[in-house]
Amino acid sequence: MHLVSLRPELEGLIMPSKFYGIAAAGRAVINIGRSDGEIARLIEQSGCGITVPPGDARRLGDVVGDLAANPSRCLEMGRLARHLHEKRFDRAQALERWARALPAGYHAESRVAASQIRNIGAE
Repeated sequence: MHLVSLRPELEGLIMPSKFYGIAAAGRAVINIGRSDGEIARLIEQSGCGITVPPGDARRLGDVVGDLAANPSRCLEMGRLARHLHEKRFDRAQALERWARALPAGYHAESRVAASQIRNIGAE
């Protein structure tokens, strides 16, 4: 299991980048943050972890203890995290999103790069 935290006042302004690495590694996520935040919604929708309110040390201890006592549940959350990463956040998809955000002249080159990345390992 891995821990992600975000101060409540930063919710909606940033997304902790470590979340993507944790999901890519296929690990369960414990999120210390607002229950209505972006990470909390992703965790709830995918089932890849648990969100704990900021400052609730007792709940955090219970969650860590529960996951440590239930390794199969922790492994399943990790599997779901990896699935979320593959479905929404892999490198090719990230490049596609960047390509859409760039000015029109950059789109063709960005799409070529994204298609090349998609083909890595397929050979």
